[in-house]
Amino acid sequence: MSKSEITLESGLEKAREHLALDDERLISFDKAARSLFAERSYEEASDAYFFLSQLFPLEPAFWQGLGMSERKRGRYEKAAQALSMAAVMQPQEPQPPYLLALCLEELGEREEAIKALDCAIATSSQTERAKRTRNRARSLKGRWGE
Repeated sequence: MSKSEITLESGLEKAREHLALDDERLISFDKAARSLFAERSYEEASDAYFFLSQLFPLEPAFWQGLGMSERKRGRYEKAAQALSMAAVMQPQEPQPPYLLALCLEELGEREEAIKALDCAIATSSQTERAKRTRNRARSLKGRWGE
């Protein structure tokens, strides 16, 4: 690769190096974003998760955090975009497609929301949280008449 060629990954790596984002600092940023969300500072949490998702675009937790924060702000289209990314990256987990369904319903897209619920129901994770989320998805799908 010539010096003038920069790939996305090499550009991200340079940015991470410039910001000195090692694992310890990354964990610190992640904790800060989670704290902002827990404190209901959704705008700041969105900013933090957006920053993290751009530097680490293959980390589904950052996309999910961004989607959850945007959803709490009532920004359903942005939330749906972020939650779609999280759902694609972790197809075994039901929470991203379940939350995506809630956003799609808010956007008046019930048919697409039901498809997202079907994805949540079809996931394979066996954690208790995943089982509860699948049950909520089944219940919601029943209420929506499918």
